[in-house]
Amino acid sequence: MIEDRTFFLLATLFYVTAFLLGISVLWRSKKFSHTITLSLIVGGLGLQTIALYQRGMVSQSCPLGNPFEVIQFITWSTVLLYIVIGPAYRMSLLGLFSSGFASILNLLTIFITKWDYAYQPSLFNDSPWLETHASLAIFSYGVFSILALTSGMYIIQNYGLKHKQSHSLFPYLPSVAQLDKMNCRLLIIGITVLTFSLLIGSVYWVDNWNSVTLIKIIFSLLIWLGYFLSLILYKAKRLFPEKFAWTCIIMFIFSLLSLWPIRIGQSELRSSQKSIEEMAKEHSKCPSGQQGGALGEFVPGQMVKEFDDVVFTGDIGVVHGPVKTQFGYHLVEITNRVD
Repeated sequence: MIEDRTFFLLATLFYVTAFLLGISVLWRSKKFSHTITLSLIVGGLGLQTIALYQRGMVSQSCPLGNPFEVIQFITWSTVLLYIVIGPAYRMSLLGLFSSGFASILNLLTIFITKWDYAYQPSLFNDSPWLETHASLAIFSYGVFSILALTSGMYIIQNYGLKHKQSHSLFPYLPSVAQLDKMNCRLLIIGITVLTFSLLIGSVYWVDNWNSVTLIKIIFSLLIWLGYFLSLILYKAKRLFPEKFAWTCIIMFIFSLLSLWPIRIGQSELRSSQKSIEEMAKEHSKCPSGQQGGALGEFVPGQMVKEFDDVVFTGDIGVVHGPVKTQFGYHLVEITNRVD
């Protein structure tokens, strides 16, 4: 069986080929072939999808467990969005920019091997809320990356108009009016996806507040607030198109850089947290404490109602509680359940 890293490498080669082909065509002032670029990018996306699928099967969740996978997911989202909106809005050069962006980030992940470190399966504790939150959050970064690319195209086209440039790539770029409208639409989509991500995440965090760091909350809200204020100022005509484009690029760079302190904070939280077995041995007054709190298997009705209500309805792999019963307070981790 072909390893996932091989598929990632092949996908990157497709993206690099699409980018270099586009640069070569523009350099020789020939007509830009959208069909060839799109075909190469679609091929790269297919290979990257296979690789991410293989990673997901191994990790038993959406593959977002290390920087390698996070960046691969961002570039995958970027390319997917290009395929959806590029042809629809006749943005042929967006393929050149998207393939270049994907090439650079994918090559970084491939050559910086320490980013692809191992981690425990079931990254999200079998919580669909947490997994959906993380997936949508990273997908929103894909939307914001496309926004940064179209903003860059706006700045280039605007420069060409100001300096009366009509050669090289300028004739192939959409008008500044089209790009400005696209920037606004992409920003609205990105904010909407990120908002849903934060709302879904909050459902999980309310009951598991100790599983999230303050630094993650701060950076997540800063990113959301930064993009939201940019949209408000743009709609109020306080942020004009060129500055709006620059703001979108700067915000995306900030969003990418914020991934590192967020990930470091979450890693430190996990390393500092004691397992429920350790906690039981140290603090439990129940005889099961000496066995790490393990109660074995039991059926509904064997335990008190308050205990059963959690055990037979709560998420698997998540520490629930404290749960109050007539015997005191309990922390409950469900390791397995047969329905």
